[in-house]
Amino acid sequence: MNTTNKCNDTINEASSDDHYRQIAIRSCEELQSISSGQLQDEMIALARKRLNGDVHSEEVEDLRLRTVAAYDGMYDGFSAPSSQVFAFSAFGSTAFTEDPKVAARSALDFQAKAVATAAGELDEQNFDEVFESTYQLERERQEKQWGRI
Repeated sequence: MNTTNKCNDTINEASSDDHYRQIAIRSCEELQSISSGQLQDEMIALARKRLNGDVHSEEVEDLRLRTVAAYDGMYDGFSAPSSQVFAFSAFGSTAFTEDPKVAARSALDFQAKAVATAAGELDEQNFDEVFESTYQLERERQEKQWGRI
């Protein structure tokens, strides 16, 4: 996708690891209308601790185990993922991916897929068309937003 390539070029221009992590955190904050709860809050808190270098392996592993159990309960791995599954995946990428650039890229892609899937879920007869157009618009919006973070 041309838009995805532009997005990756933009993220390559970010100034620091903190900037990448902040992009990922912001994408999750924007998804709270699709997916929210205690685990999502804890994943955001963990991502913020990564900014400060204040992460302990026991804390990460405990949260990871609870997150995997919740994810397994919401997605069977066979059906099409729901908007909530994509949003939850963005939170997981933000919290558990050690490389900030990879975390940002993953979170933003999951965010765009969550938003596009939510739009498609409102019009199931035209799901594919709605998903594609919404995904493109979301990636374009993200590209514009990164300059402000």
